[in-house]
Amino acid sequence: MFADKAINISTIADDILTKTEKGKIPLLQENVAFYGMALWFSFFTHTIDYGSKFERVVDIITSPFVKDGLTKDNLLAWNWYNVAMRATTKAGDRPIILAGVLDLDVKEILDAKGSDARMRKFYGMLDEFPHDIIFQEGPRFEEDGMRWAVKVCQFLDEPRYLGHEPGKITPRGLKISALSSWLFPSQLGFDLRRIDFDEGQRAWERWLAQHQLESVQSPNLCVFEPKFEVEWKANANYGIILMESKASHPGGFALCALVELQTTEGNDVHFARYLGVGTVKGLSNWSSLPENRVLLPFGWDSLQKREWVVG
Repeated sequence: MFADKAINISTIADDILTKTEKGKIPLLQENVAFYGMALWFSFFTHTIDYGSKFERVVDIITSPFVKDGLTKDNLLAWNWYNVAMRATTKAGDRPIILAGVLDLDVKEILDAKGSDARMRKFYGMLDEFPHDIIFQEGPRFEEDGMRWAVKVCQFLDEPRYLGHEPGKITPRGLKISALSSWLFPSQLGFDLRRIDFDEGQRAWERWLAQHQLESVQSPNLCVFEPKFEVEWKANANYGIILMESKASHPGGFALCALVELQTTEGNDVHFARYLGVGTVKGLSNWSSLPENRVLLPFGWDSLQKREWVVG
């Protein structure tokens, strides 16, 4: 119906309704048209409200009483979710849609050649980005300072809203200070895949003794499962940054991102190389010891808020 045509987000619902009332849509397509109208409006209602002077005035008046107002940060998170949910949109068109709804210069993105270049240009037009992007799976840029950024705004795993506050985009990476994390040397963890071998069994016993866990009945540990192949470096330090929510509880299952510490500067600012996404879960019973995971000798109570620059 609107194939290969430029459309106005704020008027598309009215256009569909007008065509239906004037009988310009075939009878068998009316239900589809109404569904499309409702779906489109539900996707972009926040964008329409954000661009409305009336809604902005209402938001200013009610802001002392309403916790979540219309902000540019919310607008980015809402529309990132909406665009990422679309399965048919071409990769190179996604940054154009995002730039349009965020009132950025679309021409700059159109002038870029290729989907990667367009997405890189889109990120370059922003000052901040929600922290939760580091927990989203998908191909990422590989150059220093950009590894936190996914190449395509599309969900490849379970859809998740970018709920946490934004971090400043810097040449060295995305600044993250509101999320809890662990920081540890690589030799601190034990790869449970080794336990089935003779040398692995001896290494397991040494690891238990090292951390005084031989006779502990109810341990306070964490199990880390990366969703990618990790090459643990012997003398490296790693960080696990947790995606915590209001519903999460200590020791529960949580998404996380693994980073490799590069250097610490200034007032304990940790500069790290982004590696990938994983999950972490508390372990308090030896009978639930899993396979093919990495066991870490600390629990939720050792989490700390650190300032990271993930690049």
